[in-house]
Amino acid sequence: MLFGKKKNETAEERGIGSAIELGERIEIFDSYGRKASMLKTDWAEKLLPGRLKECWDNADRLYAEIIFNVDNNMAYEVTEAAEHLFELEPEKERAAILLSIVYRKQERFESARTVLEDFMQEHGKSGALLVNLARVYEAQDDIKKAQNTLWEGLTLDPNQDNGLSWWLFTQREEGDKEKYLRALKAAGQLPGAYLPQLYQARFYLEENQVRDALNIYKEVLATDADKRQVLPMISGDLGKFSLLKAMVTLIAPVYDLDEHDARTGLNLVQAYLGLGELEEGEKLLGRLFRLERADLKQPLLEISARFDKEKRQKVVEQQQTADKKVEILGIDKPLFYFGMKEGTFPEVDKTGKKKIGILSYTNKKESVVERRAEAENEASRLTKSIPLFISEALYFYSDFSPIVYIPLINQIGAVLPGTEWDQAFLERMVKQHGLDMLITGDIQVTKDNSGYAINTKIVHADGSTHKDETVLTKGQDIMSLLSRMYLHATGSALHDATELSGFYQLPKVELSMQYLTALAQSLTQTMVQMRTVPFAHLWGERNIINWFMNIALADQKYFMMKLLFLQSLIRSRAYGSDVYLEYTNVAKKILADTEKQAAEIGETAQHIVEALESMLVIE
Repeated sequence: MLFGKKKNETAEERGIGSAIELGERIEIFDSYGRKASMLKTDWAEKLLPGRLKECWDNADRLYAEIIFNVDNNMAYEVTEAAEHLFELEPEKERAAILLSIVYRKQERFESARTVLEDFMQEHGKSGALLVNLARVYEAQDDIKKAQNTLWEGLTLDPNQDNGLSWWLFTQREEGDKEKYLRALKAAGQLPGAYLPQLYQARFYLEENQVRDALNIYKEVLATDADKRQVLPMISGDLGKFSLLKAMVTLIAPVYDLDEHDARTGLNLVQAYLGLGELEEGEKLLGRLFRLERADLKQPLLEISARFDKEKRQKVVEQQQTADKKVEILGIDKPLFYFGMKEGTFPEVDKTGKKKIGILSYTNKKESVVERRAEAENEASRLTKSIPLFISEALYFYSDFSPIVYIPLINQIGAVLPGTEWDQAFLERMVKQHGLDMLITGDIQVTKDNSGYAINTKIVHADGSTHKDETVLTKGQDIMSLLSRMYLHATGSALHDATELSGFYQLPKVELSMQYLTALAQSLTQTMVQMRTVPFAHLWGERNIINWFMNIALADQKYFMMKLLFLQSLIRSRAYGSDVYLEYTNVAKKILADTEKQAAEIGETAQHIVEALESMLVIE
């Protein structure tokens, strides 16, 4: 029996309910680092029991699970788990403290107090135990006893952040700065103290006494840099007061990502960014990404985007002095064929077949009259991805020989024309390249910003022109456009086409727009891999790969998106980036799923996956 609890006592008899409010949600991360939210009631009823069962006899994992739920105001839901943890490790104070917290949050104050007092009687007092006992006294409105117990706890361990910050708050309530400073100095005199000194340095920063604060930081770092709170607090406070150079000078020499908290790394990375020290910042940023911590993924991506913005500005400056001669890149196979080991994908014989060209669409804007190196956005991506999409369908589902034409400036990137293609130019292209027809057009944002107006033009070898207009607002629209283009080019319906590849399939309607974006992102990586665009001019690589990952996971039955995700990592490795290493664990999971799926699809798919695996080389 545990503290008088009967084994058969019901939750109702013990007064245990739930603090979950109707409609309240909880934020969670999946194993791929994607943030999601769900109703707390669903979490507690559907997921939590299984999660607790899975780690029931693993004290460390059970402790972490209980803490997560307590922090999310679900102490009632983990009561039994906290009691079980205490039975698992009755000698450890963390189990006693956690059980006491669970009881206290349920207002079972006598039980909370008894847990701590009984543990101290058997194992002795500690700072953490006394501070949590003080919390119980405070909850019972015994303020004097709470204050005395809190101070006693600090004398045993003055470096408890929760206890110290609580005590300092009581000293500052009246707004007397001198009294507060005296309290800080008194706490700093306690044996083994270093955290009070850091609060004292923060006080000096608030008072603009920077030199005094920095002197304290130097003293603490000389003796206690390895303590858990030291580097995060110093770096955080220096960042808050924009003392970035001081942060790098003090923290960088002692910071070790393998030993210290990742929060300090986040602060340092932002300091490097603010100082313009991009090379050092990106090195540390990459190491933080390689931790593959779900809780860090989003803030790291946001910081990475800021680094990309800085790099992009340098690229724009270089473009202003570059030779801007426009060339035409011809792509006569599906994009994922390029840059891969020979024989990775099946060859489809197009010898002697009629040629259909698909030229990048334009993005007409009233204020833009010159061709320019493009700034990526959804409209500009569509100008290239729609031709690539049409080409894939024709390559795999018809006897025609498609070729996509992408205008580019060598060593800068793809070009986004700001005016519609001249009719005479299109007719010349048909003749020069021996085309039976040339598909192109213009894409503009609709006036109400609800979608894209796509005006397609098909120029035939006999000089005739066919036009097609559509408004793209959802996946159904692009699939309808693809079907019309296919019908016009081949004379037959797309849904009647026979699959030739043994692995390729068009995306479902609901994934078609994401697939178009994936094609455009893949083109960017491909041009870097082909050395058409310098690696230094590639920005947003993490966002590109993260996009592939999210879409690959959106519908795990769709083989093609898994293939494109794995290929994005191969391209990253091929052009000399380290970013692919940040997706090692995710890649292993998706590769394992893809291998299983390929076994069901057939030998061609299996061969492709084996080839990709050999090129990726995941450690």
